Amino acid sequence: MQSETPKLYLLYDKILTAYTTILECFVQTEYLNLTEQEKNEAQNILGAKGTKILNLDFSSEQKHLPLQHIYVGGMVPNLIRRKREIGELEEEQLKNFYLKCKEFYMEAAKQILKRFSFEDKDRQALKCLKMLNPTAILDPEIKKKFPSIADLHYFFPKICPNNITELNREWRMLRNVDFSFNQNKTPDIIDFWKHVQELRNGDKSQTFPTLCELVKKSFVPTT
Repeated sequence: MQSETPKLYLLYDKILTAYTTILECFVQTEYLNLTEQEKNEAQNILGAKGTKILNLDFSSEQKHLPLQHIYVGGMVPNLIRRKREIGELEEEQLKNFYLKCKEFYMEAAKQILKRFSFEDKDRQALKCLKMLNPTAILDPEIKKKFPSIADLHYFFPKICPNNITELNREWRMLRNVDFSFNQNKTPDIIDFWKHVQELRNGDKSQTFPTLCELVKKSFVPTT
């Protein structure tokens, strides 16, 4: 099923979220979250957390949760409790069940890494597209990660306009525009960039022509 709006810019974060969620099912949280020291040392907390997660050796058993703390769903713990109360579930059976669940999670994580190499240049290019996401532009904390549009030029030189200096100037100016959107609802990517395209200077010229040209080349809606 195809989308009527661009979704490519979401791909990297969506897969990283799925990968992290799987790890949370069997890995101790201290290996997935930043310590206070790591937070203080990090220039970007979200980026630092992602790096920590991707560098994690999840095959190391010392980093795993105790077997009976492994996530097995919402209803299963109660079912296990009832089965144990009436003597229909032996400890060895329960242990094997948890081990099978952990093996399943580990294999799922391995398959994600096999199919989506996060550190691959092409995957990093997808991550870079996040800077064109309205959420990244409108959120004060997220937009700190993207003071320059240089990464886009590095990963996508063929679609970037020739005047990189002007492109970067427009980008830095866009980050400081006080958009009057509903604070409780971020506009979707099409509506946001249509709005940006309609912004005008005092002489009626387009405020962000070079940047809008890049966006048109980056996101082509499918039907």
